[in-house]
Amino acid sequence: MNEINFNNVEELYQRVIPALNSKIYELKRYGIKSISSKDLFDFLAHIKWSKKDNLTLFDMVDDILNTSNEEIDNYFVNKFIEGKK
Repeated sequence: MNEINFNNVEELYQRVIPALNSKIYELKRYGIKSISSKDLFDFLAHIKWSKKDNLTLFDMVDDILNTSNEEIDNYFVNKFIEGKK
């Protein structure tokens, strides 16, 4: 199978934008309106992907679409609360 390589994080971000936008749409339907696709990408990069080796594009899209809305919401609520301290 052909391997897809990215020269930088921005190229990777651009490649997964459709999945990110799909998840953002789902979050908005869930009532979470203040998270952007960049916020979601940064969350996943920091929380999920930094702990994995040999991450594939498939794995990343799977994480984008299947991370629970509650986990995402809790992370950003806690981040907001910590920022207020």
